[in-house]
Amino acid sequence: WRERRFALVLEAGTPAARLLVGAFDRVVLVREQGRPVRAELVDFKTDRLGPEGERAQAAVEHHRRQMEGYRHALARLTGLDPAAIRARLFFLDCDLAVDTEPGSVPTFAPAIACWRAR
Repeated sequence: WRERRFALVLEAGTPAARLLVGAFDRVVLVREQGRPVRAELVDFKTDRLGPEGERAQAAVEHHRRQMEGYRHALARLTGLDPAAIRARLFFLDCDLAVDTEPGSVPTFAPAIACWRAR
C-alpha cells in the first residue's frame, strides 16, 4: 500500500476509547497462501537530523508513539499480530532507516553525511 488513509476506534466501549486517524506512507505485506503473515510499515520523515545525524535518537523517540499506533492499526486492518509487523522510520534528510521497536537504537554510518550538509 502507498499513502493509504485509515480511521479506527481503539478500545471501543471503554473509557479509554479513542479515534486513531492516519495514513500509512508505505506498507509491504508478505503473504503465504493468500494470507498476510508479516508486514513492514515504513513512514517517511523530513526531520533535519544535523550534519552528522546527531539528532537521530531524539527524532526516533519523538515518532515512536505514532509508529506504535500505526502498528496496531495495521494489525487490526490485516489480522496480523502486532509482533509480525516491523515498523521503520526513513529519514529523508540523511537517507537513514531506523526500526522503532522499543530499545532499538539508530545506527548512523559516519561516512554518510546528511543531505542538507552536502
